[in-house]
Amino acid sequence: MGMKFADPKRSLCRHSAPNLLRVGLLGLGALTFAGFSASCASNSPREYMEGDAPRSEVGSREASYAVATTPADLKRVIAEDLEEKNADRVYSGLEAFVGENVSRGTAKRAHLIWESVKPTTMLQYGQGRSVMTGVKQLGDLLANEGEKEMQTAFESLRQGDFEEVQRLHDEPMGIFHPSTAAMSREVRPYALLADGVLSYRDVAASADPSEADVQVALDKLSLAQSELAKIGETKGMFLADAAAAQALERAGQIDAAAEYWMRIADSDEFTAQPDVMRNLVAARIKTYGVRMKERLIVEVEAERRAELRARDAQYSAQVEKLEEKHQSFDSWARQGFASTARRMAELSREDDQQKAGLASLAATAQERDAELGRAQDSLAVRLGALGDRTSGIEGRTSGLEERTDELGERDDAIALRMDLEVARLRGNLDEAVAGLRSDQAGLTARADALERRAAELTSSTAANATDIDAVKREATGLREEAAALRTQAATLASETSELRAGMDKNRQSSQQLAAEIAGRDAELAQSLKDLASYQAAVEELTANTALEAMAPLTAEATTTEPTDSGDSAGSTEAVESTEGTLPADSVPASTESRGGVMSLPAYLAIHSVQDVFGVDGQMQQLTAFFMPE
Repeated sequence: MGMKFADPKRSLCRHSAPNLLRVGLLGLGALTFAGFSASCASNSPREYMEGDAPRSEVGSREASYAVATTPADLKRVIAEDLEEKNADRVYSGLEAFVGENVSRGTAKRAHLIWESVKPTTMLQYGQGRSVMTGVKQLGDLLANEGEKEMQTAFESLRQGDFEEVQRLHDEPMGIFHPSTAAMSREVRPYALLADGVLSYRDVAASADPSEADVQVALDKLSLAQSELAKIGETKGMFLADAAAAQALERAGQIDAAAEYWMRIADSDEFTAQPDVMRNLVAARIKTYGVRMKERLIVEVEAERRAELRARDAQYSAQVEKLEEKHQSFDSWARQGFASTARRMAELSREDDQQKAGLASLAATAQERDAELGRAQDSLAVRLGALGDRTSGIEGRTSGLEERTDELGERDDAIALRMDLEVARLRGNLDEAVAGLRSDQAGLTARADALERRAAELTSSTAANATDIDAVKREATGLREEAAALRTQAATLASETSELRAGMDKNRQSSQQLAAEIAGRDAELAQSLKDLASYQAAVEELTANTALEAMAPLTAEATTTEPTDSGDSAGSTEAVESTEGTLPADSVPASTESRGGVMSLPAYLAIHSVQDVFGVDGQMQQLTAFFMPE
């Protein structure tokens, strides 16, 4: 089990009386094993050799057995005597080995050597049954004496006899010597416990033990406890806990010592202790409980104070942040109030300006009423002119329709003529081609006959030498005639090409005539479209006469700053100046309406307002301004 140190700075006190440690450990040992030591006192291992000769009188051979400290030494001397077949000397030597170790108090170490060598195994029955029996008895005696020495040594640990424990630890044949502990799994835990107790003694003897020394003692005691637990030894663990608790007390490790005392009180071994021991442990636990309670109160108060300080610092930081936010908000609010005041002043000035603008607008509206009457008269004149122009367009449309009928009839006649001409040309062409083909076939046949005739004349040249010149002349004439026939064929081919070119020209003429007819149709469609657009314009102007009459006033109301009469006049002149830029047929000269006559500037102004507000927005603005409920 691991040992844990408490923080030395957290210890409540340090013991300045090392006697308390020794008294505590001695008290534990005395109370626990008082009866056990009394039972062992009557069986002293030194009584075994009362009648034997002293060590100085033992023979030299037996001395070799007596001084054997390792299994190898004992095995070697036994083997030498067995080689000489001297079993009696082996027995006497083993008897000297047992007597010497019993007298020196090293029977346990001697028994471990005996068990390692096993003398009874080395001997043979043929060497004497009495020797075998005697050797076996010596082994049993050595085992009993070894157990007695083990109990005595453990009693020394319990009683805190540090000098005896130190001797058993330092002597080579001592029961607590490391070499002895290495020979037996049973002895090793007690040897480790003795080593830990000796380390505890050093801590108890020191006026101010270091944490390193205390840790060494605790580590040794912890190792001893783990080994004791393996063999099921609880008394040794009780002693280790007591030593560890007192070592921690000596070092001022109050918390860790209290844990050990609590573990001692919870152990099964504690219930087997006398009332005095239980009262002693209870008193220690009570003392530590009071101290731990006081320390816990101090620690809790310190932790509470630290927590309160941290919380106070946190709240202070939050308050500072809130103050900073408040200052920032206050500054922002002041700036906002100042900005609001400035904005209110600006709005007040703008309101005054708007009131002045409205007054100016009302005056301008009165001026525009008279101008509106004049505009309505002009609009009536323009509408009359538009009606006349509409009548002219209708007459022109009827003329276009008549022209279209004439063009249709002409197109039909041209198509009929073209079909007849094409049929005639095709018939002439077919007849010419057939004649040419017939002439070509006849010429080809005649040329073939002439060539045959020339061949015949050539073959008969030898017989008719006198007729050669005549034949040559005839052949030449025939060749010329054939060339003339070929010329005629070429002429017929050129005439055929001319006929085909004429047909192509007739076809192009037909296509041009069709294109001209399509152009006339497009002109007629455009004329009809223009007529429809003019009719729509007339209807729109007639339906919106009242709205158009109020358009200049609405355009004046949309401006944010009021304008003086000079500006109004300038804007009126600017609007009137645009009259000359419009096409003659895009704006009617005058029109009749339900409200009267509207001038061209009014017409332009109302369309500009429509572009800004739309028709619905325009009506809402004008209705709200001029006709409030």
